[in-house]
Amino acid sequence: MGEEPLDEDAELLLRHAFECGIYGNGKSYKLGRIATLTGGVAVTGKVRSIVAAVLLPYGRMKAHFPILEKWPVLLPVCWARRIASFLKSGKFEQYKAMLDYRDITDEDVAYIRKVLQVGGY
Repeated sequence: MGEEPLDEDAELLLRHAFECGIYGNGKSYKLGRIATLTGGVAVTGKVRSIVAAVLLPYGRMKAHFPILEKWPVLLPVCWARRIASFLKSGKFEQYKAMLDYRDITDEDVAYIRKVLQVGGY
């Protein structure tokens, strides 16, 4: 839109914005999550993403289980309770699409890492 042509980095960010839209899409969310959780290959990021979705960090678990404020050593017990609750209520079905990484490749992860690097993240 300006007088000078876009450099390679600006073109990459512009192409990514047009492909994903203003708010992104399911695949871009998964890719961003994988790319920020690991510096390795996609497989490591996929495993870490699934574990992070199931085993929330202490700060978020305190919101669900206030007893952790007094007894932080009960965190593993609360994780077990959370997993049992998900299995009992069938909530894992709701998250199935979010945790399905079959369409994510190492090339996709390398691309999103480049986008994040160019964007300053």
